[in-house]
Amino acid sequence: MVIATSNNSISFRGYQGVYRCYASNNGGTAVSNAINLKTESTPKWPKASVQQFKKEEGESLVLQCNPPTSIASSMIIWMTSTLANIKLSERVSQGLDGNLYFSNLLEDDSLEDYSCYAQLPGTRTIIQKEPISLKVTTSNSVRFRKPRLLHPRGQGSSRLALRGRPLNLECIAEGLPTPSVHWERLDGNLPAGRVSYQNFNKTLTVHDVAEEDDGEYRCVVLNRQGRVTHTYSVTVEAAPYWVRKPQNGRYLPGENVLLDCDMDAKPKAHIVWSVNGVLLNETDPDRRRTVTGSRMVLTAVKPEDTAVYQCEAENTHGKLLANFYMQVIELPAQIFTTSGKEYQFVEKQTVYMQCENFGAPTPKIAWSKEEMVSIYDTMFLYTCPLCHPTLHIET
Repeated sequence: MVIATSNNSISFRGYQGVYRCYASNNGGTAVSNAINLKTESTPKWPKASVQQFKKEEGESLVLQCNPPTSIASSMIIWMTSTLANIKLSERVSQGLDGNLYFSNLLEDDSLEDYSCYAQLPGTRTIIQKEPISLKVTTSNSVRFRKPRLLHPRGQGSSRLALRGRPLNLECIAEGLPTPSVHWERLDGNLPAGRVSYQNFNKTLTVHDVAEEDDGEYRCVVLNRQGRVTHTYSVTVEAAPYWVRKPQNGRYLPGENVLLDCDMDAKPKAHIVWSVNGVLLNETDPDRRRTVTGSRMVLTAVKPEDTAVYQCEAENTHGKLLANFYMQVIELPAQIFTTSGKEYQFVEKQTVYMQCENFGAPTPKIAWSKEEMVSIYDTMFLYTCPLCHPTLHIET
């Protein structure tokens, strides 16, 4: 059921799909961006027995969270069953994947109820995984060892970053003593002012990604026993974005009009044009209208061409929509200068007489002079029936 409300919004009950809002008046029809409505029941972890781990001091361990898939993003929090937070440090990390990583274990890590909680802000719901039991025993031969990456695996991997969004790169390693993490860029400097570090330097975030951030980034993980590295090859792409957003415009009959959706995208976007919300290929053909990619040319426009035009660009990363109003108007000529205005001047001076006017199409200009008699001298009265805005007289 779909219910319209008094504040121009809609309440949906049980309907999934893509929706658009259309707003119309005598000037045309504007269209909203597509709204993709999805619904699902609250996700649940499958029933499972309590996991139990028994490890020796100094070993590494990864506790898996694996939250159920959901169309809504979730925030992962590790706590005990009594809702006490698990303390994180250089040695104990929560990865971006939600897993809990121990670079090396201590006896104090023993706990009967490591619990992964997934918070779904959209539905204001928190779901809990079955607790995990961990018992860490004392070892008589704790072995020091050089770092080894737990996440990601291997010496290198590829990442896709989107223009304008944050990029998160992560390196989590095990080793004894606890390794430290450092970051560098192999083909340039890290973006000044747009870089931050989280999770005890294990996560590098590049904020507001730009095209020049394309390149190779490396984490260096080391302790007294050695070092290990991982290189991320980052490729930057972009959802459609405006280079210059189209503006509304007023035009005169007979003018040629260029409507330009000046945008960019990577990969290249597919562009469709509409008029008053109707796709051009579904309207009657018009020889005066030419569309070439992101540009539409209308020749010799007429008042009936007044409408709201839409261009919508789409690639694999997103959509971009613009509504712009094109008004073709005819207005009668008008003179705004006060009638009978007098100018007094001394002989040999330069005189400027104003005649403010307006009309569409632009009025044609003409000045006329009417002779009149003064008790002082012969004077002339210049009138502007529809004229150049300024008359320049050298006396």
